[in-house]
Parts: sequence; C-alpha cells; structure tokens
Amino acid sequence: MKTVGLLTYFNNIGRGAVLQAYSLYSELKMLESEGLGVRLPNICTVAQECNMLKKRLMNVRRRGNITDYFRMKGAQGALFDFDGPRFRSDDYTRSINYLNSKNYDWVCVGSDEVWKVHGSSVSPFSTLRETSRPFPNVYMADERLSARKISYAASANGAIYSKLSDVKLEFIERALRQFEMIGVRDRHTLEQLRFVGIKDNVHLVPDPTILHDFNVYGDESVRRKLHSMMGNGGKRKVVSISTASNELNRQLYEKFHGMGWVVVTMTANRHCDYDLRTIFSPLEWAVAFRLFDLVITKSFHELIFGLKAKVPAYVIDVGRVYVETESKTKFLLEQLGLAERYRNLGTSSMEETVNSIDPVGSMDMSRIAEGMENLALEGRRFIEKWRKML
Repeated sequence: MKTVGLLTYFNNIGRGAVLQAYSLYSELKMLESEGLGVRLPNICTVAQECNMLKKRLMNVRRRGNITDYFRMKGAQGALFDFDGPRFRSDDYTRSINYLNSKNYDWVCVGSDEVWKVHGSSVSPFSTLRETSRPFPNVYMADERLSARKISYAASANGAIYSKLSDVKLEFIERALRQFEMIGVRDRHTLEQLRFVGIKDNVHLVPDPTILHDFNVYGDESVRRKLHSMMGNGGKRKVVSISTASNELNRQLYEKFHGMGWVVVTMTANRHCDYDLRTIFSPLEWAVAFRLFDLVITKSFHELIFGLKAKVPAYVIDVGRVYVETESKTKFLLEQLGLAERYRNLGTSSMEETVNSIDPVGSMDMSRIAEGMENLALEGRRFIEKWRKML
C-alpha cells in the first residue's frame, strides 16, 4: 500500500481553518478504498502552537477563552486520526528528518496559506504573530524531503514574493520544482509562483470545504445553543458581522441593530449582540450559517459556509495589502460571478461601504450552488489526476 502524508494547518483555534484541514483529510481518505493509506503527521511549528494559545490568552477576562483552547484541542483529536504523537519544532532539518522517518510515498501540502512567506526580519515576538512561520519550513520542502510531493489549494494570500530576498526566492523556486503537481487556491498565488518561474503543471483548485458535503451534518445542537442564548430573539432576522475594522463593525452594528436585526459574530467583533465564536464545535460552526439571514465578513470560510447555506453575503477587505494584492475572497466572488458583493475599505470610504450594504438584496442561490458544484468538480478532477499517478 502506498501512503500519503497530509501537511496542513490543523493546529488552529479558527473553525474555518480546522474545517479546511478536515475537508481535505476526508476527501483523501476516500481514496483508501483504492489502496492508498492516508496519514496525518502530528507536526506543527512552535510558532503555530504559541499562536493558538496566545489568541486565547490575549483577553483572559473574556469568558470561555481558555476553555475554548482546550475544546479546540479536543476537537482536533475527534476529527483527525493522527499518525503518532505531537512533534513540535521550528528547525527545518529536524522537521524534514521527522517526516522522512515516516517513509511516506507521497506528501500532500495544503490547503490554507501554507505558502505565505514574509520578507521582514524576524522580531523576538514574531512567533506569537499569526502570520509568522519559520522559513524554510516543511510546507515548502526541498529535495531533502524524500517523498514525492503535490499540493492542493496551497495559498500565498497577502504575500508579495517580489519583496522577498534573493536567498528566499531561490529556495522557493528550488523547493517548488520538486512538486509533481501543484494545486493553488487563488489567482494571487498563481501569480506569485509565476514570479519565481513556476509555471508548469500548476492548477487553480477550490478550497476543500467547497468539495466536502456538510449537508450530512444536522443543526439540532446549533438550534438548541442559539435558543438558549437568544430566546425569542431567534425569531428576528440575524446578521453575522466580522470585519477587520472595529469602527466598521460598530457602524454596521448600529445600522442593523437600528432595523431590529440581531447581530452576531462568528470570528471577531465586539460590536454584536451575541458572540458565537467559542460556543460551537467546528462542525456546528459550519452548519450554524443555515440559521442566519445575512453574512458580512472578511473571512474566506465564513463566505464559503454562508454561500453553502444559501445565505446572502458581502465581503469587506480592510488594509493596504488588499489594495496592492487580490484577496482570496475577492477571487472566489469573481469565480462565482458575485463581484458586486465585494467591498474594499482601501478604495471606498467607510460611509460609502456601510450605505452600500443592502439588507434585503437577494442572490440567485441556484446559480451560486451550480457555480460551487462546478468548482468542486474541478477539485475532484485534480485529485483524480493525481490518483492515476500513484
């Protein structure tokens, strides 16, 4: 039996990040009936582990923060069958040696922002930053990793390779030339790979959460939890708001609260009636969007699960980086013919942005569902093409 080790970001408190790992893991596990052994090496960097804990320690006064840290650790154990005990290291050579000791025939890298490389120098506190990852790392492994390599839905979202040093660029090119098939999640990543000369056998594929069927999971526990929190408030219209601007969140809250809506958040927003970030397990989080009437978000996976639940959605990007680069959310909206649902606070004023959000605007959900299914077919074709190489 041939074996594949899946290298992904499972060690995360973000429900969307855990669900993308679970979705790809589940898709690959379906190949076991054809003689492929799918393994999930229990490997992470110290930076990832520190960041996961840091997110829950930043505000120790918030109820449930520490509890949620351990809840998510438990959720990882329930969703994944790990190949061995946890291995933590920021040392590239040690990590490569660990993977080589597993004797995998293949390694599949992805999905998520596994190829997000930063060009700034490392500060003493960089391991506590969400975007900080040691470089080089196993997600972009060179010839020292003995297994054959592919990627699925790898992303460099927000990274600008032209700003990297020559040393990093040379390593990236050498490492990625070791990959026999490359699947990337967004157009920006495709452009970054082209910048370093990687053009052959590169494919655009969807995030694995688009492939996975979440309709098989019921929402009874979600309804109970929401009723326990909201009571009769659950009969009012519900909008989920999570943007990267505190002031924008406040203004959107005032707009919808003034119209009698219940405002919740699924990621980060202190201007809400109910903070739902920590009350759901990952699978509950995925199906909770069925109970909303509108989603306004910066989050890639909130957008996906909102659309999968047939809920109208808007994306609002914040920050200079998304003026300089195309975000993964903007690209997905364009793929689905929904460019008009995109907003960017870097190119429009806050007042214009808030006023442009239509609380009653409808979307052609049948067309969106068809678009999502077409994307899923592209992802499965990619996996099938790889299967034939085994």
